[in-house]
Amino acid sequence: MGGTEITINGGTFDGRIQTTGYIGCGIYHPQDGILTVNGGLFMIPGGVGAVIRAGQATFNGGTFNVVGTGQGFVGDSKNIVETTGIFVDGAANYPGWPNCEVTINNVTVGGMNKNAPKVIVTVPEGEDGHDRLIVDTDTFSGNIEYR
Repeated sequence: MGGTEITINGGTFDGRIQTTGYIGCGIYHPQDGILTVNGGLFMIPGGVGAVIRAGQATFNGGTFNVVGTGQGFVGDSKNIVETTGIFVDGAANYPGWPNCEVTINNVTVGGMNKNAPKVIVTVPEGEDGHDRLIVDTDTFSGNIEYR
């Protein structure tokens, strides 16, 4: 419930999972803290590059090569997550969700079919997720889907 500050400077994330009903995940951020990701290569076949459920997350660079399709659980939530680059999961309604904000700068999401969403934002019923996501459109190309 807050107070955490996590900084990741580059690296390769290979997210695979063999647990029935779950999908692989490169980064999982469920707490009301601050996450900063400065670059990195995310190779998550049939999974999701990053799942954000609370707090603040900033992605400064990075390449998300997410291939295949899949869906399943990530962490302890009972919400289905599907294959995508970044999944902002407000529908899970974690305690830190009211403070959630995700910033995306200079991020490349590839590997999925061109019509697949690169970023998915789900929100609790009655909420508009557009104010949860800040995207530098000069450095990000892809689809963003709000649910």
